[in-house]
Amino acid sequence: MSALNLTLIATGGALGATSRYMVTIFCNYFFKTGFPISTLIVNLFGCFLMGMIINIFSHIWKPEESIRLFLTVGFLSSFTTFSAFSFDAFTLIEKGQVLLGISYTLASITLPFLGLILGYTIVLHLLS
Repeated sequence: MSALNLTLIATGGALGATSRYMVTIFCNYFFKTGFPISTLIVNLFGCFLMGMIINIFSHIWKPEESIRLFLTVGFLSSFTTFSAFSFDAFTLIEKGQVLLGISYTLASITLPFLGLILGYTIVLHLLS
């Protein structure tokens, strides 16, 4: 991997993370609710954009690797990791590996949640 590609991924990542934070600030200001609406909006919009971009890159425009990495690995994957996960699951299913795609989806939703609970519980016990 070239230094230029790494720089573009890092720049895209910084812009994606900043954009996510700005959406959170906006949503917290306008939607006074305990529901994590900003996370839902970011995940929906990020996945929508990822779907558009991978289709455009597949059928309309074949950009240089650096542009693809900046937009997908950098910006969108930082804006929402759910878009990267969705792209990976979609790719498996599109390749005909439906069972593997479904297994990956279930594992990607369940295991990180269990990991969060485990990490929380371990610290809770260490502090008590």
